[in-house]
Amino acid sequence: MSKLPFYSCAVRFHMFKFFDKRKLEKKYQEALADGIITDQEFDELKHYVKELGLSANDLEDLQSKYFKKSSDPLIKSIINSRRYSPDDEVKLKEMSKNHDVDLSLTGDIGIMRKLWEIENTGEFIPDVIEPSGIRLQKNEVCYYETPAVWSQLKIVKEHKGYIGSSIGFRVAKGVTLRVGRAFPVGNISEELVDICDGIFYVTNKKLQFIGSKRSTSITYKRLVNYNLFSDAIEFQKTSGKNDMFSFRSIDAEYIDAILQIMEPT
Repeated sequence: MSKLPFYSCAVRFHMFKFFDKRKLEKKYQEALADGIITDQEFDELKHYVKELGLSANDLEDLQSKYFKKSSDPLIKSIINSRRYSPDDEVKLKEMSKNHDVDLSLTGDIGIMRKLWEIENTGEFIPDVIEPSGIRLQKNEVCYYETPAVWSQLKIVKEHKGYIGSSIGFRVAKGVTLRVGRAFPVGNISEELVDICDGIFYVTNKKLQFIGSKRSTSITYKRLVNYNLFSDAIEFQKTSGKNDMFSFRSIDAEYIDAILQIMEPT
């Protein structure tokens, strides 16, 4: 009888492990049938993992998989609405408890809660942060910083040639004198032109942009008005061209909320 080569034994080992994982998942589904896995059921699952010769990581993978499956619709709803309510928080905590996983929400979740509070309570106190790239003045605090692109409207001229006529007179061999007039033809328009990218800061004194090529700032005394777009804000000043800064939608919305409570200082 010929012996199986080594790689065939390895394949058989992985096949057995695959089927053992399927058994564990079936057991997990049975425990989750009522929507929650109790402490006793988790102890039984851990014991079953040892019986199958699997590792604790295999059980943790299942916990993460089914928590993600149950929480994905709610998380997508939170992201799409950019709102994180106390009710959403309770639901996510219940889901994480049901699967015995640690719930860790980072990124924009704090801003989403603030935006929900503004809409539902009418109250808003922005958090004070430590800015990474600017020096604050006396009695100045920073409320927000985010990547942005600075743009301004520029006059753009498009040259399309000349119109007119001329008459040529031969005055010598190989020399022709032309008399007439020609006028340049083209279009003149205003276009939004990017100046540079950088970091945009909102403080209680001013708006400041530290760019890769140029920087600028707008005090609230100089700010006449601003227009909010889905992914940008245009600022009108007492003098100079309007400044447009492009952000993510949630950044633009949060900066708008801060600006509504700022007063000229």
